[in-house]
Amino acid sequence: MGTAHRWRRAAPIAGAGALALGIIAYVFFSEGGKELRSVAVASNHGSFALVPSRAYNLGRFTYNQRPTIPIYAHSEGSEACEGMRRSAVIKGLTAAVPMLYLQSVRADEETGVEVISAVENVPAARQGKFEVLRDPILSYSYKYPVESTQGMKLKLLQTRKPEKYSSAAPLSSNFRHRIVNQKLDFDNAVVIAMYVCPAIGFLKKFPPQDWTSQQVADTILLDRLNAKSIEEGRRYLEQNVEGGESYQDEDGTFYFQYEHLEPGKITSGSSPEGRHNLAVSAARKGQGDTLYLFSLNMGCPETIWEEMKPLFYEAANSFRIDPLGRTSEEYVPPDKDPWAIL
Repeated sequence: MGTAHRWRRAAPIAGAGALALGIIAYVFFSEGGKELRSVAVASNHGSFALVPSRAYNLGRFTYNQRPTIPIYAHSEGSEACEGMRRSAVIKGLTAAVPMLYLQSVRADEETGVEVISAVENVPAARQGKFEVLRDPILSYSYKYPVESTQGMKLKLLQTRKPEKYSSAAPLSSNFRHRIVNQKLDFDNAVVIAMYVCPAIGFLKKFPPQDWTSQQVADTILLDRLNAKSIEEGRRYLEQNVEGGESYQDEDGTFYFQYEHLEPGKITSGSSPEGRHNLAVSAARKGQGDTLYLFSLNMGCPETIWEEMKPLFYEAANSFRIDPLGRTSEEYVPPDKDPWAIL
């Protein structure tokens, strides 16, 4: 009598369980289950949920407009977690019987299933640090690096303060190229300098819009090189100079970028350690019709070039000379009082 009573009490429970298992089998294995559509949604911890097909994306996750049936998928290979997942499936689907829109996760293009895997938080790439220099005397500005993306700090000392062209130290024996501003990091041998020179040769015959970066680089560097012969100069340019981008800013000024190498000297017991430079040049007229080239040059040993390269290019892109009519009040044209050294 007691045994029959226990079986009668267990019958509704067994019936409900059979119904739930039948639904699970229908959803996951039957042909009718193919008509059911769902979207798998990933949370930040790797859990998933079965949700209706009307879903929309917002940020990194997918949200829906109807109630969800949560199924938590933890780390793979864990038997305990597998049991939790099976339990959650049964409980979730049993609770959703009255809803009449039970759906399965299917990776099928026809069903519109969208699976979004959890995305780990990736730290942002380290950015270099910069400071800005503006020279009112020759009316130009640029930013320069003070720390690399690898955390290398640059202790840049102002070895030559910004000054006018007539009083600046010459860079070549012909006195055309002058160093009007220079910063130097002695520890890392990084040099950031501003050079000014009049346009000569090809650059003197044609307007800046007809120049190329290669022509600008060849003309400036060859005049600065003081080569013993034309052949020596050409050989140097072919082996060590490469023209880059040229562009025009919003004021109509043209800029020309180029890279050039300074071969190292070979010493006994060590390999040569050359230098790698990036320069950007722009032209502006003086008091008369003579064009003057303002060149920002940044250089470092070849051993740290890859670390400094993106910083140098960012600095080069920031370089601007003020157009005539918008120069600073303290502006002194390069050809004004060329005899006035002080």
